[in-house]
Amino acid sequence: MTARKNIAKRLYRMFPKRIKRLVVPNKGNVNPSVDFVNCVKLVKSKTNGPIRIAEIGVDKGASSTVVIKLLDASDTLDLFDRESCEFFQNLKNVESNGKINIYACSDKEYDSYFWELAKVYEQIPDSAIYDVVYLDGSHTYPVDGATVPLLMKMLKRGGILILDDTDWTMAASPTCNTQENKTKFTRDQMISPHVALLERLFLRDNQDFSKMKNSDQNHKRSIYEKV
Repeated sequence: MTARKNIAKRLYRMFPKRIKRLVVPNKGNVNPSVDFVNCVKLVKSKTNGPIRIAEIGVDKGASSTVVIKLLDASDTLDLFDRESCEFFQNLKNVESNGKINIYACSDKEYDSYFWELAKVYEQIPDSAIYDVVYLDGSHTYPVDGATVPLLMKMLKRGGILILDDTDWTMAASPTCNTQENKTKFTRDQMISPHVALLERLFLRDNQDFSKMKNSDQNHKRSIYEKV
């Protein structure tokens, strides 16, 4: 039985990503992020005017669906993910009081949500636009190494940045611990959590950011307020 499982795992790793999603559907994001929802509620309780929120890495839209219901007519929710995002395909069935902006990147290897975020940054005169940002994306430094510093600039004073899965590694991921990734990343990069590294580099000792308590103890998330 063990031999059969090992053979199955080796065969699975050989499949293209689009085939893997059919064989083993992505089980992530099936529940809304408690921390994201609570942070949106907190900001709305302290803010009289409209707020703008960004969720990066939408997937099935479990968190988006809850947050959308919290929006007033003057509020805005920016959603960043790939064109193939499941929630984007079903968005026409979603009702919202607030404005929803979709920023979809392609599935090309060197395209990512960072490119769309950078264009938003360039197009808006006042670049500090976000009250809450929830980053639950690639969790890798090639993408988030540029994304995290940009989000720090785009966050308003008093705004909140949530980094999801600070303990996530490619080596521990059933879909990312592939031979293909092993040819692209070193062993240290495979076993190390990239988001935790970015937190140490950019946020932990930054005097402009204060770490907040994570209310959802079932997930490794880091939450920072821009002071």
